[in-house]
Amino acid sequence: MLSKIFSSLANRYITEKLLESEAFHRMAQRTHHHIQRFSEEGSSRIRDLQEGESAQEGQEKLDRLLRAVRETYEEEYGGGTKKR
Repeated sequence: MLSKIFSSLANRYITEKLLESEAFHRMAQRTHHHIQRFSEEGSSRIRDLQEGESAQEGQEKLDRLLRAVRETYEEEYGGGTKKR
């Protein structure tokens, strides 16, 4: 019971500090922007496939999109793909 109270207080404190942080808001905005862009590109690829694009062409476009996502992530966040 006591641990739940401490956990709740810690979560509330951390959340409040993140909401006060300008750096956190910048990171959240960049992340939102990238996710929006990748979602739009993914939707475009799905429409292309539905309109009769060959499987090979679709796979090539998907591979390019995934490479772009990976490169953007590495540029923005320094990779972070190492296992801990």
